[in-house]
Order: sequence, then C-alpha cells, then structure tokens
Amino acid sequence: MSGVTEYTGHTHARIPHQHHYQEIRTRWIHGVIIIPHSMVHITSAFRRRMLIVADDLGMTHYTNRGIMRCVDARVLDAVSLVVNMPYAMDAMRMWFDPSAHKRPALGLHLNFTEGTPCTDAQRVNSLCSGYRQMHGPSEFWARCQSGDICELDVYTETTAQIERFYALTDGCAPAHIDGHHHCHLASPAISETICRALNDSIPTGTSKPRVRSFDSDDTYLDMSACTTCTRGAEGGGSVFDSYGFRSTPHFVNISSCDADAETMRSNMDRALQHHLTTHGAIELMCHPAYHNPTSAGWYDSEERHAELQLLLELFTYSTRL
Repeated sequence: MSGVTEYTGHTHARIPHQHHYQEIRTRWIHGVIIIPHSMVHITSAFRRRMLIVADDLGMTHYTNRGIMRCVDARVLDAVSLVVNMPYAMDAMRMWFDPSAHKRPALGLHLNFTEGTPCTDAQRVNSLCSGYRQMHGPSEFWARCQSGDICELDVYTETTAQIERFYALTDGCAPAHIDGHHHCHLASPAISETICRALNDSIPTGTSKPRVRSFDSDDTYLDMSACTTCTRGAEGGGSVFDSYGFRSTPHFVNISSCDADAETMRSNMDRALQHHLTTHGAIELMCHPAYHNPTSAGWYDSEERHAELQLLLELFTYSTRL
C-alpha cells in the first residue's frame, strides 16, 4: 500500500505513507492522530464521530480502576454500569469523587447472565439456576431461543436494575442502555419486554436513553466464546427503533474473549479503515481493566489490561478537541 487514507469529513485524500510513523507513539501532528503500526490517520473530525464506551463498571475493583484510569485520561465518551455486581458501590465512590475531572455519560449495563439478580431470585426464577445465580450467557441465550425465559421475569428484573441505577447514582437517569453479553438483544420478545420496562420506569419528560444495537457488517470481532451472543444479536435493534429509542448507526468491538494486544490493534485498524467511508456515529465498545495477578477471572485479566494500555496509547490526547 503506497499511502494512507485520511478522513476529512468530505473527501478522501491519498497521503504519502512515511515509514517513521510506524516507529513513534501516538501523538497529535497537525490535528491528526497517528496510530502506531496502522495505515489509518484519524482526523479530529473522524474522532468526533466515534463514541467510545467502556462496559462492566462495577464488576471488580480492578475493572473499576481501569475504567476510571481511562475516564481521568479523557479517553471515554460513555461508561456502562452493571448494578447487580458486588463492586457497583465501589465504582460509584470513585465516580462521584468531588476532586475528579468531569465525567462522561453514564448508562446501565443491563445484566441477565451473571451474578445475583436485583430482584429476589424466587420472583425471577426463569433467569436463575441454583444458588440464586443467573444463568451464564450461553444458557441464557439458549433458553431465550427455546422460549424458556419468562417475559414477566425480564420485565421485573429490568425494572429492578433501573431502580438500583437511580439509587446508586443519586437519581441520575441512565444516558444509555446496553446489555451484558448483549442480553437485551437475545430475542425480539426480550427486547420488546425491556422496551416496555424502560418506558414504565423512566420518568415522563426524561430523554429516552440511547440503546446499543448492531448489524453483521459492523461486528469486528476475533470470534471465540463471544460468537453465540454476537451472532444472535445482529440486527436486533429494530425492536428498540420501533419504540423510539436511538442507537448509533455503527458498532465496533476491538476485543474478544481471548484477544491479545496485536489482535485488538488489528481489529481496530480494520474497523477504522472500513468506517472511513461510512457516515454517522460509530460506537466503539471496550473493556479496560487493570490485571489482578491473584485472580484467574476474565474481568481483570492480562487481556483486559492490554486493552487498557491500547486505549490509553491511541486516544489519550484525542477525546476532547
């Protein structure tokens, strides 16, 4: 390839590729982000099309620290809080630190696939297995497809998680809604039930939250354990559209369940190359966290620490232009 493509917002110009760009760290040069080892230059206009959203705030202390590191570096445009996990209160203590910088938008990471429900488990028993724990993602999706998830249980738990969000944030409405393992897109019936719960739970006069959705052309994933959730959710936003909920036209996930730093960088490069020629906003879903060496868990793994480092490398100086 003899050059790189610069997105200017109107035209696409061929710019001679200079080898030394490959050797430097990300920095601003005349308003353009240079991505190391990438063939893409991101102008400030292109960056303003991007909505960088970090999922899983509240999962673990190390997840909270990683996301807040990105918040303090002004990398993120929005963060999704999972309210039924043990570290949600820890996350809100960090979030509402009076000495902290201005915060990005905060939304609800709706969760039907992990942990204990906000509702008593006996009231939402189709969502739970033994020991009051929710089904894992594969089991939840399989039960949705077979019709074994009760819509009333989904409505009840969605309402409870919205109420918990209000309680944790001192009455703030969620700016957006997305689902852990894309659970909000598991089936049209599930999506419609969530829409009804949102309409009934969010006060009249409050702006409807943005809802994550995506199509097959927009999923840039190194598929592994994420395949079931992602493939099932493609095109699932039409129900939310019919209820008047907004979504971004394009969706990108730079990581997957086992992606290393180079795979994430490659996914990012491929996605950005594609979206140089599209129009409208692009949601970039990410999962930054610090590594917890004493844990074997996914949420504070080395892979998520690599994602944190990549985000800081690429976007620290680009978020507010």
